[in-house]
Amino acid sequence: MTTLRRVSARFSRVDEAQFFHLLGCALAGTANGDGPLTPQLLVGAGNGGAVQAMQRVSIDADFCWLSTLSPFAYLQRLGVQTAEAAGNEPETNYDRHLDRLRNSKSIDEASASVQELLLGKIASIISIPTADIDTAKPVYTYGVDSLVAVELRNWLAKNLRSDLSIFELTSSTPIHALTRKIAARSRWLSAEAGS
Repeated sequence: MTTLRRVSARFSRVDEAQFFHLLGCALAGTANGDGPLTPQLLVGAGNGGAVQAMQRVSIDADFCWLSTLSPFAYLQRLGVQTAEAAGNEPETNYDRHLDRLRNSKSIDEASASVQELLLGKIASIISIPTADIDTAKPVYTYGVDSLVAVELRNWLAKNLRSDLSIFELTSSTPIHALTRKIAARSRWLSAEAGS
């Protein structure tokens, strides 16, 4: 069941009722009876609000195409709740760990946040619970090869603002030491905390 939740956190879902409604509109050639539909329909691409909701369940939930493909960039802003609008909505684990990283007073604090984020990312890539990942082992013991390392490297650069090479990610460095290196290189970390 946890694997199913993890997989569903990477894809936007269209349920049966939505599908049949879309099919009916496509066959009728109109959605509201007033004007014709466009020749192409975009279904299941997700939006920023959906990503925000999914991150409450899984740290790594993301529709990468919303942030990497410019035609979908406007979808990333749809449905997003600001902190004020969210009111008493719980903050996502991802946001909480990023805030902890940004506000870290020491490299140890920062690396603890980075470790939680990195474990969540690795767990979602290889579909295992984060509790099953031993931080005394290097990432390659969990099937992180050079192709997966490219994805990890891009994720680190985008989300944690930390630049590491593929070789550093696939080296024999234990995960706990790697997270310290990632934290030290993160541009989120203040200069006084990094020393």
